[in-house]
Amino acid sequence: MADTTPTNDSTSIRARALCGAARLAWYELDLAQARAHLDEALALFRRAGDPAGMISAMSNLVIILTWQGESDRALSLLQEGMDILGRLEDRPSLLPVLSEFGFAAAQSAMPEALLDAMTVSQEVVRLARAAGDTRSLASGLANLGLIRYWADDLAPARSFYEESLTRFREAGDVWGASLALWGLSNVARRQGRYAEARTFNAESMVLQTQHKSPIGAPYTLESFAYIATAEEQPRRAARLLGAAQGIRERHGGSLQPLALAEWERHCDALCALLDPTEFESAWAEGRAWTTEEAIARALDAEDRDATPPAQAP
Repeated sequence: MADTTPTNDSTSIRARALCGAARLAWYELDLAQARAHLDEALALFRRAGDPAGMISAMSNLVIILTWQGESDRALSLLQEGMDILGRLEDRPSLLPVLSEFGFAAAQSAMPEALLDAMTVSQEVVRLARAAGDTRSLASGLANLGLIRYWADDLAPARSFYEESLTRFREAGDVWGASLALWGLSNVARRQGRYAEARTFNAESMVLQTQHKSPIGAPYTLESFAYIATAEEQPRRAARLLGAAQGIRERHGGSLQPLALAEWERHCDALCALLDPTEFESAWAEGRAWTTEEAIARALDAEDRDATPPAQAP
């Protein structure tokens, strides 16, 4: 079996520094810079024969690649990562990289990756409970919540997200708490609990602004839009969808496969509620907003359609 002890030669040290720089670029949505750092880091970890480092770099690359719409390469890296993980012993020492890898596999939202995401995340939860690692436990639970959400298994999804939120708060992890709240919002919406969904999503968005990263903004904007569609507020929904699209376009991002399928379903429902001309006008208005304007409008409880929409022909 391969040795999982972190390598401390100059090659691995440089690679770990590049991974740190990539995370900073990612939080600032500089995807091109983050990807360049991670590609170089992965090459260095391969050269050093550092399997844990390779898994870490692969995990972060998968997140970037799926944001950029390159699912094929992301899936290839996930499959390679699973092969490497299968050869490694001393599983407790692997908890940090298992946690990273499970997060990447779940967040990739690729149907082909969900089984591996579940397998790894279940191991993360088991190891984290045994080790008393609250942060890794919270992450593993959030992964399982998302996986169950994509499977339309809403009751366990909610349970996983609720415990995840508790654990993230215990760990003082603001970004993690925002992720769990966003997941709870989506589950509540799918359960028809729209007021609760709005509350959860608003809490998530407020925490994101405290974290000072625009990463989650497109997703929370879309969740607000889906709630608005369900409540027959199609102009608001179209503006928010346009705003989310504008943010992604400015940063070279795209939706992951299962998220895209959900987006398409909601767009179809929205188009049935709104005349095409009104839809295009509202979409363009939202698309022109800055990220800050979009967040402010999304959080504005008074931002509702004033009159019934003109129905699509």
